[in-house]
Amino acid sequence: MNRRLLIFFLTIGVFITFVHPVLSNVILCPLFGDGAVLQRDAKIPVWGTASNRERITVRIDKTVVSSIANENGECQVILPEHKADGP
Repeated sequence: MNRRLLIFFLTIGVFITFVHPVLSNVILCPLFGDGAVLQRDAKIPVWGTASNRERITVRIDKTVVSSIANENGECQVILPEHKADGP
């Protein structure tokens, strides 16, 4: 029983050590979400918070824009002008 308990805690320790840094803490401003309507033919700022110095990537259609959060965890990217493409 003690051996199983030791193996269990070692497994949990290894999992936390290697998986924890992969988890991110990105929170976009509530204005941005499913079904959001963006202004066409205008640059769109997208902002939020993240972990200190975390890399942020925003994708819309084929456009990909990246940035790095500052030391306070604030992040912002500017999406380029986008043509109308709706339902």
